[in-house]
Amino acid sequence: MPNRDQSNSDTTVKKGRTVYNYRATVISVYDGDTLTLDIDLGFHITVRETFRLARIDAPELRGGTEGSKARAREARDFLLSEVPPGTEVVVTTEKQGKYGRYIAEVLYESGEDVYNLSNRLVSKGLAINVRY
Repeated sequence: MPNRDQSNSDTTVKKGRTVYNYRATVISVYDGDTLTLDIDLGFHITVRETFRLARIDAPELRGGTEGSKARAREARDFLLSEVPPGTEVVVTTEKQGKYGRYIAEVLYESGEDVYNLSNRLVSKGLAINVRY
């Protein structure tokens, strides 16, 4: 992950799509696939946005059966254990979803390793891969 001496954001064009990369700080986790981040735009400018993790769907906290709600709490709690509030992450995003949240890949460090939150949730059986 970039150190603090490097640029705060980066823009890339992939097959006609513009992809944005930013440093961010976790503010809160809503459920297993939604979190709020403070995005560092550089020049001491920060924007707070809600993001949906790309490529996955985790059980919902509202509605559904008691079993699905229990799995939703498990996914949320795992996310909180991996990236508690205050954790610095790198966000890659290219579009907003249908509920106004940005769809994002979120990378974070744990020890010497860098992880993708979407991949971690799927590998733990706490979310499924989806295409949207």
